[in-house]
This record gives sequence, structure tokens and C-alpha cells, in this order.
Amino acid sequence: MNSNNMTMLISAFARAYHNALPEPHVFCDPVARKLFSDEEYCQISETMAGGIAFFCPTFSGTREEALRWIADHQLSPSPVGRAAFAEQALACAVRFGGAKQVLILAAGLDTFAYRQPEWASRLAVLEIDLPAVLKEKQERLARGEIAVLENVYFVGADFTDAKWTDTLQKCPGFTPNTPTFCSMLGLSYYLSEADLRRMLQAMQTLLPKGSTVVFDYPAPESKTGFDQRQRGLAAAAGAAIAAGYSETQMEQLLADCGFLLYEHLAPESITARFFAAYQSAHPEHPVAAPESVCYALAVRQ
Repeated sequence: MNSNNMTMLISAFARAYHNALPEPHVFCDPVARKLFSDEEYCQISETMAGGIAFFCPTFSGTREEALRWIADHQLSPSPVGRAAFAEQALACAVRFGGAKQVLILAAGLDTFAYRQPEWASRLAVLEIDLPAVLKEKQERLARGEIAVLENVYFVGADFTDAKWTDTLQKCPGFTPNTPTFCSMLGLSYYLSEADLRRMLQAMQTLLPKGSTVVFDYPAPESKTGFDQRQRGLAAAAGAAIAAGYSETQMEQLLADCGFLLYEHLAPESITARFFAAYQSAHPEHPVAAPESVCYALAVRQ
């Protein structure tokens, strides 16, 4: 399994597992589970639970308790937290910013397009990822009997190819000079600063003024055990974290590329906004935002 597949599968598994827990949820994703066969879902569950000694050497409990610990502390916080942030921002961009199309970069197994609310039916939703990734996703959608609505478009593109924007612009669902919402979740970790700058410059060219971009990004490396384990896992999956940024550095990078950093959330703020209700309802299973991860909402100037 290549790193792209591993990353998207674990992210979707984490959302599916979290959605199966008692309410309230940090983020609701009733579609993610349908992307897996029962055998595959059980296999991933067993593999994750079997790694409890790596995550928590002092853990004592059943396999199911081990899986819950790993999901709550390692797997779920990143994908559910950033998805909640992005979709909250999308709703605001449509209601107040007049967004008419949604670009989901590095779409992987994102499921917004397959559980979209009524108001989203007026949007064009373009999922952009490597052709092989999108092919696998479409196969999983078919096996899971998940309908692909008419406003959803698949755009096979390689972000390392400078001409990927040409491919996007040729998609019949893409409309130039239209207020746009763009999400780049889970992508910045694996881009060098130069590559991230090129990505933002490409978005500056593509998006009209007033468009919104949301993404999560790594802060400078910390020395906590959690952060070191996360970076070690990423490296083992062949997707080592490439760079880290302070808020000031990110604000300057965005400004250089024609974007205003409109909203910035550090881990403490992420936990307060998105995880507090879950923590209150499940005090025996505390979940918090990942360390050394920040969320950003930027507006094209």
C-alpha cells in the first residue's frame, strides 16, 4: 500500500469509527463507513488495536478498549477536527461570501459531496487528486452503493506538475471568476515551503478576490511524545512531515501569495471550539486537538 492510500484509508477509518461512537460527535460522517467492506474495516481495527504498545506502553485493557484509546488519542483528532472546521467555514462562505463552487484538493476519501446538505446542491463540487486515488474512490463509492450527484466532478491531477491547474480549468464543472471555497486538508504537511508557496500562488491565479481557502498545517516541531510519534508514523508511511510554521510565518507566506490570514486557530482554540462538547459528554474518553497543528482560513485579496 502506498503512502497516499494509507493516509486516506486511515483518515476515513478514523471518521467512520468516531461516527459510530455515542453522540455528541466532534464531526458527523455517516458515509465514511460505507467506503469499507466489513472485512477491511475489521482488519484495520485489529491492526490499530494491535499497535497499542507503540502508542501507550503502559496501557492495560481489552482489544476494543485499546482501539478506542488509539482512535481518541491518535487517529481521530486530526481528521474530525479539521473536517469540522472546514465544513463550518464552507457554510459561512456560501451564506455570506456567495461561494458558488468548492475545490477539494487532495480529496482522498473526503465524503462531503456524498452527504451534502440541500444548500450545497447549488454548488459545483470538484474533487481533485491523483488519478489512481480517484479511481479507487469511485470503485469504493460503487461498492458502497453511494450515489454521485450531478454537481460532483472528479479531476485527476498531480500537484507536483506545474500544469495541474490547466487540467482543473478544463473540467466542465469549473467556472472561472466565480467566488470559490477551497479546502486543502492534510496536504501542507507533506509539502516543502517552496512547494506550499507554489500551491498558494497557483490558487492566487485560479481564485477571484474574496474566495476562501482553508487548511491545516504543522507548527514548528515540538519535543512531546505525541508529536514525535505522529511524525514517526508519517515517516514510516513514506510521507514525512516536510516543514513547520509559526503563525507569523504562515501569515507572511499567505500575504506573499495574495491572501489575508482571516482566522487562525492554535490547538487550545481548536479544542475549545470543536472538542469541548465531546469532552463534556465523554469525560472518561478525553479527546483534544493534536499538538503542533493549526488551522487557517485565508481570503484571496
